[in-house]
Amino acid sequence: MGLLERKRGKFPRLFFLSNEELIDIFGAGPELVESIVEGETNASFVTSLFEGIDSLSFHDVTWAITAIHSREGEKVMLAKEAVTRNLQVDSWLKGLEGCMKQTVQDSVFRAFGEMGTSSVEDWASAWPGQAC
Repeated sequence: MGLLERKRGKFPRLFFLSNEELIDIFGAGPELVESIVEGETNASFVTSLFEGIDSLSFHDVTWAITAIHSREGEKVMLAKEAVTRNLQVDSWLKGLEGCMKQTVQDSVFRAFGEMGTSSVEDWASAWPGQAC
């Protein structure tokens, strides 16, 4: 139990997952990403940790996370890829969280700069929903 509590202390969003889910996730180790990319493992735990994410896109070679997808079908390319290779799950999840924050920040500033250059409908559809 000490290991799970330490992992949760490093990445508090893990408190949303049961002990059994954490054991399955951390039991897979760094190979978890490979099994997700190859379709052998379901990444549904990401949805439990990040409410707006339905799925992830990975780079074909590096396995870095390149984009996030919502249930509504919106795809948001990350401003910076989230590195996953050879990292423990809590480390790459924390990296993903940082990349998501950076992406929203960049999108908000860029969307604000483009405001008024086109119709509201075109402007809103050009930017991630959270930035609008």
